[in-house]
Formats: sequence, structure tokens, C-alpha cells
Amino acid sequence: MANVEAAVDREQAMLVAVKQYFVRADAGRADVLDLFTDDVQIHFPKFGIATGKGAFGELATGCWRERNV
Repeated sequence: MANVEAAVDREQAMLVAVKQYFVRADAGRADVLDLFTDDVQIHFPKFGIATGKGAFGELATGCWRERNV
């Protein structure tokens, strides 16, 4: 039973983080990077894999620029 409760707690924490990501990203807030570890990896098909908060920031900035062109 403890494993089920731990899994539910972890899922709830992840949902909070995902919601915060969209709130912060949609608002263009720089503190969106605070939701990630320093070794974050993100895959974006057009650009490939980005590693680290700095690379994630560059990727997000590039996507934002293309979206607003």
C-alpha cells in the first residue's frame, strides 16, 4: 500500500510541475528553468537533443522567435 501512495504522491508532484511549466512558459518567465535540473535533456525534432539549462533556454528562445515571426 505504501508503494501505491508513493506513486500517487510522485504523480501529483509531477502534475504540479507540468502545470507550473506551462504557466511560466506561457508568461515568458525566466524562472521556468527553475523547474529543471542542471543536466536537463530535451528532444525537439527540428533541433535534436539539447542538454543543460542553457541549451534549453536557447532552444526555447529559438522556438519562441520562430513562433512569433
